Amino acid sequence: MKTVLVEKPELDRPLIYTYSVSGEDMERFRRKKQRAKELGINLFVLDEDDIPEELLELEYYIIDNYLDMDLDVPEDIKKKYLELKKQFTEA
Repeated sequence: MKTVLVEKPELDRPLIYTYSVSGEDMERFRRKKQRAKELGINLFVLDEDDIPEELLELEYYIIDNYLDMDLDVPEDIKKKYLELKKQFTEA
């Protein structure tokens, strides 16, 4: 395989980014991440092959209906999720 070097072009002005993240958005994401951490939920699931379907569905349900909406997860759902996760990790 032949290595090819690509030179970056010189810009005559700095790049302008049209998207910016507000402090409010950053705070919402921080809270979402913290609540997910308390439940032991990985927000970005990379390997779903070995996770039981019931656990995966409940995880997505929690993320979609509570964490993404910046709401607290009800205790009964949280308890069920943690029990399923414990069974999975002990197996």
